[in-house]
Amino acid sequence: MLVQVNEEKEQQKNIVSAAIEDRVQAELDLAGHIQAITMHTSGSSEKKTKDIRNNRKKEVLKNHRNIAGEVIKDGRTIKSNS
Repeated sequence: MLVQVNEEKEQQKNIVSAAIEDRVQAELDLAGHIQAITMHTSGSSEKKTKDIRNNRKKEVLKNHRNIAGEVIKDGRTIKSNS
């Protein structure tokens, strides 16, 4: 019985060790992919925070629905005139 417990513990250690190695390798691969992408992107390498905020505002406005200004009639959305 004690031998089986020790074997199970050894197998568990091996599984955990393999999982840790896989995770570390995946993190290294991801870092390499990110580095490759950043090296090959076109345009300015320095993006200003202000530009990112402005782009986000534009996208929000583009995708925004004015729920209060819309009326649903017969399953269709109709913009109200008010």
